[in-house]
Amino acid sequence: MTVSTQEATDKQKTPWHGRGLTSFLISLVFLTLAVSGLVLYLAPSCRIARETGWRVLLLSKDQWNALHIIMACTFVVAGLIHVYFNWRILLRYLFLKQRLHLKKEAITALLLFLLLSAGAIFEVPPFSFLTALTEEEKAGSCAGVLSAEAAHPASGHGTGVGRMTVQEFCDDAGLLLEDTLSRLQEAGFTADPGSTFRALSQQKQMSPMDVKEWLLNRGSLDKEERN
Repeated sequence: MTVSTQEATDKQKTPWHGRGLTSFLISLVFLTLAVSGLVLYLAPSCRIARETGWRVLLLSKDQWNALHIIMACTFVVAGLIHVYFNWRILLRYLFLKQRLHLKKEAITALLLFLLLSAGAIFEVPPFSFLTALTEEEKAGSCAGVLSAEAAHPASGHGTGVGRMTVQEFCDDAGLLLEDTLSRLQEAGFTADPGSTFRALSQQKQMSPMDVKEWLLNRGSLDKEERN
């Protein structure tokens, strides 16, 4: 038997390590959850994030949220599989001679868990400081967008700029629908009267607010030229 044949045979005999796969997967998912959790903690509200085109590492808040949810579900499933593969070791680790071996540690961990949960639920200091910090940052970002909306109000449905249609925009801004659609088509947009600003912004990787401001500026210039 040649050396290459022997190596191929050894590779075929190499067993599949389910424990190793689960451990690596849990590690990767844990790191992803840590990063996505931090990003979502610092992210502005969904409406503000969509209308300002807020992104981190090229991902929008909706994409980070989807990533966080999928990884959280994967973490739960992988954790259950990990317990399945290692339940004998875990039992031996916890119990010695039919007695709870880590009694003090288990009780301390349970108390810490209850303390953290109660602090988060009832917003008790110092846990509430973290919530207050992120709320202040989000309030600042919201103020900027709200001031912009006050200068150029949206349609009277209580919705954001992203949900506004081209028809509603023209009615509010006093612009001709035909001229606005023509401007959009000249700029490479695919638009009709029912197109929303969110759909338009996704075509050019812009924020809905940027599209609105661009159309307002173009409309003002056209009005000045006609006058």
